[in-house]
Amino acid sequence: MLFHSDRGPVYVTGTEVVVEVPFSGDPEMFKVRPSTSNMNPPRGDVRGNTITFRSWGENMNAQQVRSELDRWLADINQYLQWQRNSFKNFNDFACGVGEDSDRATA
Repeated sequence: MLFHSDRGPVYVTGTEVVVEVPFSGDPEMFKVRPSTSNMNPPRGDVRGNTITFRSWGENMNAQQVRSELDRWLADINQYLQWQRNSFKNFNDFACGVGEDSDRATA
């Protein structure tokens, strides 16, 4: 791995694992923050309909990488579920479905 500093490049020994995960849907949705979220949204590079996971470290083993990847995928799934819930709530409200719909028609 190559890092740059004020004094020039610095080479560091380690391993980088890159996993590309294809998905369907609008890639722009990864830029939308759902109404429910946490302070640590999932990180990844989105290009087209692929999101890329990167893990880097020294003395990494397969179990460690798999654990990080599984946690990352779970974070993405949670984030997308929060988005689905946000859009459902918005759409229900916009269509008059929900608790306030009785008062709106009365």
